[in-house]
Amino acid sequence: MFFAPTTGVFLNVNIGAGFSAQTSINYSLHGGVKYYKTDTATIKERVAYHSIQTPLFFQYSYKEFIFFRVGGYTSFMTNAYLHKRYGPTDNKGKLINPIKRKIEFTDLKDQFNIVDAGLLISMGMQFANGFNLELRYTQGFTPVLKANNAYNSTLTMKLNYIINYSQKATQFFSNSSRHIIYVEGAGAGVSGSINYEYIFAQHEHIRFSARAGIGVAPFETSKISAVSLPIGIIGIVGKRNHHLELGWVHTSIFESSGASMIGVLSGGYRFQRPQGGLFVRIAYTPYIANYNLKRFGHWGGVSVGYAFMKKKAKPS
Repeated sequence: MFFAPTTGVFLNVNIGAGFSAQTSINYSLHGGVKYYKTDTATIKERVAYHSIQTPLFFQYSYKEFIFFRVGGYTSFMTNAYLHKRYGPTDNKGKLINPIKRKIEFTDLKDQFNIVDAGLLISMGMQFANGFNLELRYTQGFTPVLKANNAYNSTLTMKLNYIINYSQKATQFFSNSSRHIIYVEGAGAGVSGSINYEYIFAQHEHIRFSARAGIGVAPFETSKISAVSLPIGIIGIVGKRNHHLELGWVHTSIFESSGASMIGVLSGGYRFQRPQGGLFVRIAYTPYIANYNLKRFGHWGGVSVGYAFMKKKAKPS
């Protein structure tokens, strides 16, 4: 499992005609967590890399919606370490009281170069309610590790929220259903799931929604069906009642022998009236088991549910 939580502040200066310059100071934590077993214990291994990043880039915004960014970044490593925990396991294969068990800590700062610099390119969509969705590529020009020529090269999708965003408020949400509850047969929940979906951003005929649910997934190692938790982001394009959608869903599956993960690409057709009511989706949902590209499978799903309209406030 990989993670990269980031927090920071930014400064944006308008140059004119849709162009602007932006810089920021961000604190970021990169790394991963891995579990593996021996005959007597389970070992939890965490590698962490802390850094302060200062990107500087130029941005072009088309109609205050689509934006393109190009520039550079400088990253300063503040800490790097390997952290291990040992312990006996329960019948689910997890550590028992891991905090009280033996702990190993290895400082890795001497293995990394302190400064990393490189190129930054991205594009995305800025919504009037403060959310923006960005696809960003970074390519380092300096080695990250001292022992070899390993360079930073990442492709990330970021969902950001800007507090007190000053763009003019949109009226799209005032006449559109945003809350959806539905039952999905097969699909991202594997055998089926009950889901809630919320449309959090919209610009003209483009929307983005977040979905979460609980379902069942039969596994060969389980005598009973496992529990599945699909969580994802969906992009929706269309006018009035008929829409095309494309999104990504991360599904965690929990069974008696442990947990596993699958990545699900979800694309298809949805029927949803702006005023709410009947909701229908037909989707193709191929999956990647445990994010292993060699374990790919075709799948699909059908959803039926109800879309709710937000109640308008009564005049005082």
